[in-house]
Amino acid sequence: MKFMDRYGALVCAVAVFAAAGALLPLHADAQQKKARLCPPGRVGVVIFKTQKTTGLRPAIEKPLSKKAGDAERGLEAIADTGRGGCLSCHQIAKILPKADESDPEQAKKYGQHGEIGSPLNSVGGRFTAGELRLIVADPQQAFPDADIAMPAYHRVADTVGVHPSCKGRPILSAQEVEDVIAFLKTLK
Repeated sequence: MKFMDRYGALVCAVAVFAAAGALLPLHADAQQKKARLCPPGRVGVVIFKTQKTTGLRPAIEKPLSKKAGDAERGLEAIADTGRGGCLSCHQIAKILPKADESDPEQAKKYGQHGEIGSPLNSVGGRFTAGELRLIVADPQQAFPDADIAMPAYHRVADTVGVHPSCKGRPILSAQEVEDVIAFLKTLK
């Protein structure tokens, strides 16, 4: 088995967790980064109930926040390596045109797509909003028999290697999860 086949998903998960500030810091300026990554009161945890759907996959049918998701904010969370960081592992062809090479910041933000996770190009047509919500919030519950490298973006229980200042805080807030779902539903 090739190295990337065997360890690529782990490398992706570590990269996403590190980008989101979830792993223990490894450098001297850790205190400054810690303060920036996990500000007090930024997010809260929403308890969600899963249920089987007609597609035989579990889902979180009820939105996690009272406010509807916003697809533009969802795109920003997906592209932001300090929050979603989805592009570290996944490809989304729809946003490649935003990677304007004349603007190095835009090119970096929208133009670097990973190949470890599956492409998300038509995910909005393959899954319901409830199924996507569970996949983003806690992919291990969505695919219990699979070896999942994707982090649980809205789970705080049973996490490993989380910096003490980030303990008890999800990577994405309930509203950010809803924003991501709104964007993913545009990918058909």
